[in-house]
Amino acid sequence: MTVKASAFRAACLAASLLAAPAAFAQSTGPITLLVGYSAGGSADFAARVVAPEIASRLGRTVVVENATGASGMIALQKLINGKADTNTMYYGGFDTVAVPLVNKDVKIDWAKETIPVSRTVVTSMAFAVLKDKPYTDLQAFVAAAKADPSNLTYGTPGIASAQHFLGEMVAARAGVKLLHAPYRGGAQVSNDLLGGILSSAVLTTSTALPFVQQDKIRVLFVSDTTRSPQLPNVPALSEIPGFEGLSLPLCGRAFS
Repeated sequence: MTVKASAFRAACLAASLLAAPAAFAQSTGPITLLVGYSAGGSADFAARVVAPEIASRLGRTVVVENATGASGMIALQKLINGKADTNTMYYGGFDTVAVPLVNKDVKIDWAKETIPVSRTVVTSMAFAVLKDKPYTDLQAFVAAAKADPSNLTYGTPGIASAQHFLGEMVAARAGVKLLHAPYRGGAQVSNDLLGGILSSAVLTTSTALPFVQQDKIRVLFVSDTTRSPQLPNVPALSEIPGFEGLSLPLCGRAFS
């Protein structure tokens, strides 16, 4: 299976999932939807929302399977190593493009070995700390990092995830050192943030929202160019002095 290289530029600009290829409708049997992150995280949640819609549109059973590790690459490799049919799909996003580009040990050429099917969701990310921490805004967090360069951590779902890129972008722009803590999915990141193991975490906005409503965490910024309708009182990163122009939305996408 091949796809034009221009698909890279369209990684977050694909058509709706409803425009699935006719081949899916022509095949029979259950469809396996591979997710590269653990159950309970935002990628898993989005895939389980999308799965019933695929099943309804195609008249086929869709089973979500979590194949965690290596920032989604284990699941993607499982897709590539499987049969060249339309009974297996991979649900990924930024990681699908980024990991093979930044890790020379990953020998996956997704543009040649997979077919992008559809964009499903685009969301912002939330840089969060525990509510009882003294960091009332990003400037306060940066000041703490400068005062103790070896102490502050930030958790993400994995190396070369969009969350990881965002954390490094912020650290580079602020001129500080932050210790990256990669996990196998967003659920574990949330747990360790709430447990006080992490100084901060980069979560999807939808993951962060319930904890904000429960008054457990404080979101210092969201990653888009405009404020999130879900968190209207939280500044967008691009409107914080010193961080103008920085933004990085997270997109979810299905591959076959």
